Amino acid sequence: MDIIVGLHFILILILFLRGKEFLMDQIYAISSILFIIFPYYLHRFVLPFYFPTLEVNLIHLLATISYCFFARSRGLNVSHKIVLLKEQNVWLPIVNAQRTRYVVYVIFAMHTLLLITGGQSSAKVLFTLGVFLLFLFLGFLCNYLNDKKVYRPNLYFILAIALFAITYKYGFVGFGRMILFKFVLGTYIIYGFFYEFTFNKKLIVLLLLPVMIFAGALLRAQKSGTGGLSSIINEGAGIGSIVSPMRETEAIFEVLAAQEHELLKGESYAAAFLFFIPSALWEGKPLGFGSEIVKWFYPEYYVEFHSLAATFIAEPYANFGYLIGIPLSFVLIHIFSFLTRLVYYLLNKRNDFVLGLLVLVIFYCAIPDYIWGGVHASVARSGFTFVPIVLYYFVLKRTIKS
Repeated sequence: MDIIVGLHFILILILFLRGKEFLMDQIYAISSILFIIFPYYLHRFVLPFYFPTLEVNLIHLLATISYCFFARSRGLNVSHKIVLLKEQNVWLPIVNAQRTRYVVYVIFAMHTLLLITGGQSSAKVLFTLGVFLLFLFLGFLCNYLNDKKVYRPNLYFILAIALFAITYKYGFVGFGRMILFKFVLGTYIIYGFFYEFTFNKKLIVLLLLPVMIFAGALLRAQKSGTGGLSSIINEGAGIGSIVSPMRETEAIFEVLAAQEHELLKGESYAAAFLFFIPSALWEGKPLGFGSEIVKWFYPEYYVEFHSLAATFIAEPYANFGYLIGIPLSFVLIHIFSFLTRLVYYLLNKRNDFVLGLLVLVIFYCAIPDYIWGGVHASVARSGFTFVPIVLYYFVLKRTIKS
């Protein structure tokens, strides 16, 4: 099994270290390291917390091989679109206009009020994530169009940083670190649109991954009051959301092989595309895959909005069984890649290059959700992020035209 996981790790590193234009490959690699490779080696050498099997690790390896040959981001190079933005000089007056700044101030104030009023909600944080990504993109775009080769602080950067700080203060209570991680990942993606990721920069990112895992564990332990530094080191406190998907995946394969639960028969996929309908309005609404896992393994803890995660190979298997589910787990990432390219190119045909890049950010930010928890996690979270980006994009363009 060590050989299988070692080969998988090497393949993922090759994906990550490829050219700067292959951002999707880099994000797929980072996600796989965090949620598939790291849990195995943590169990193997530090804290035994689950029972890894050759079957599950081999399926993950085959899925990555399939991705390398069919779904990787061949040809999806956005650098020429960025250059075109500068040549056309269309967006420079937009990002520099005083009227744009007034609109941005109003958007910032609205979302600050949204965050600090009412209780903590993942939907509110995801909605604010869309605004953060828009501000950050405008900040990098402003720098780039003004021929600044390196980062320079500007209004949009300042507002983005302030919005992240407010989100952390009022929207994060120890749970939902995957959503908080998307703020960091979105910054990485947008930076990659405008500036080259050299080998040394990528190496730094790899070395920072353990630091990010430890920092996330510390945030969870401190915010939720479940422990401190010693409990993180000795007991692995606070790292559950990173390592538990592999544990739950192994458990799902075990119970379905023993026929202890019935297949979901597509219910979790239906739930993924019906996420926008409140459960209060539909009593029999299909459950997301995370909620189904809780009902299967921890029914005494099942309450509304409580869920767990299993990696992307578990959801199709739990829905359709081995013969259909395992091949489907290879196909889904291909569909994901295809839709990413399709939406991007359709928007480019309308000359909405900026909107195309923003949509691309959303798709890329959904990859860790997909690797971590399957289709439901990625679709539902992307939907909440998609709305403010598209809405405010057209508000800004309309403001300038008027």
